[in-house]
Amino acid sequence: MLSALRWLEDRVVAVERFLGSTCMLGVVAICAMQVFARYVIGYPLPWSQELATYLFIWTTFFGAAIAVYSSDHLAIQYFQDLLPVAVARIVAIFCFLIAVVTCAIIGYISLQNSLNAMDRSASLGYSMSWFYGAIPAGCFLMTYHFTMRLIDMVAGEPPPGRGQILDGETP
Repeated sequence: MLSALRWLEDRVVAVERFLGSTCMLGVVAICAMQVFARYVIGYPLPWSQELATYLFIWTTFFGAAIAVYSSDHLAIQYFQDLLPVAVARIVAIFCFLIAVVTCAIIGYISLQNSLNAMDRSASLGYSMSWFYGAIPAGCFLMTYHFTMRLIDMVAGEPPPGRGQILDGETP
């Protein structure tokens, strides 16, 4: 069962990496086009900054979800290292439960907000729901990965990343 869940999570992360990389490539390409248009052609593209900003927001949320998957978010290990391993594991499980609930709540509320968005982007003319959607998408992906890390911890499996939560050692 755990191997099937891990396989599914690996596929989800592959999609996240592809979409995040594609968005970042789009940001770089749009910024390069904007520089070329402004300084070589003499006509700035009115939509480029807005689209680059929204793509960067999507990139950020994909990256945050990938960081949860690989346990690469910032962590202060000092106090956890002072605790006995069994207590540190319980504290880590509790912290992951808080993270799951928090991301799920933020994801739900932001999904409601993005679905109810009636405004349009200034220069592109698209519904802002497409751009606000990065928040619930990222939060639900983080909820999924935090839940998987929680399952790993309860099962005693090391997470796909550094594994510092179970063994109490820093890499």
